[in-house]
Amino acid sequence: MADFDAEAHVYDYIVYVYLIKALDRDRKVLRQLKLARAWEGLAEALLTRLAEEMTIHRRRMARHGLRIVLEEIVPGNNVHVMYTYRRYEYHCYMLPYVLKSRCEDKLLQLMQDMHLTEG
Repeated sequence: MADFDAEAHVYDYIVYVYLIKALDRDRKVLRQLKLARAWEGLAEALLTRLAEEMTIHRRRMARHGLRIVLEEIVPGNNVHVMYTYRRYEYHCYMLPYVLKSRCEDKLLQLMQDMHLTEG
């Protein structure tokens, strides 16, 4: 348990949550495209995989006693998360452009894992 990095897991959790929200919103836009059925299927597969990975991640956090108490958007569109770990309360923030970049990286990694892109 000594090698468990709570803050890194919280940041990963934030990425999962906001990537699922963004992909769900993007899916509504994909319905307007000419090949809507194919794009909808791809988005659904990605969302399913993300939900599974987030569930595993949340269970791992819970197993180590890490609990998310609060998630909010604060002024400047920064994401603020309050969490407890080993009976102490912690706060972490993520800037919007950092969150966007990490979401894009996670999505590309997921697509590569699913053999949807080259590289």
